[in-house]
Amino acid sequence: MYSSPSSYSAYNYPTQSVSKPLQESDFKYTGGGLTDITGAKAIAKRIFEMYDRDRDGNISNMEVVPMMVDAYQGMNRRFQPNKQDIDSFYKICDRNKDGRVNYEDVEALCIKYLTTGYMKEEMGGYK
Repeated sequence: MYSSPSSYSAYNYPTQSVSKPLQESDFKYTGGGLTDITGAKAIAKRIFEMYDRDRDGNISNMEVVPMMVDAYQGMNRRFQPNKQDIDSFYKICDRNKDGRVNYEDVEALCIKYLTTGYMKEEMGGYK
């Protein structure tokens, strides 16, 4: 269910991360990608734990907003996503197209974008 942007600030996210921020040591250099598949899976777990604030096993459209804001903040940019931004980002994150963003979706994204030369078989068919 979509909530209006004005309600995001009322969602009462903790000011501190659930787990510590990602560090350079979290990435294992493999000569092409930022990490190997094992490292990408570990990063996916940390990301999922950080943004699945209500611990229901899915990242809702409300929980994806801080993920978007944090991504832009990491590039030293301010960003207030609107409904279209949220819907587009949510569709990108929903890798298996089941209408939810769960751990497997986050893991597939991390493997795809943090490793090089990943094997399709290891990804369970995700592209």
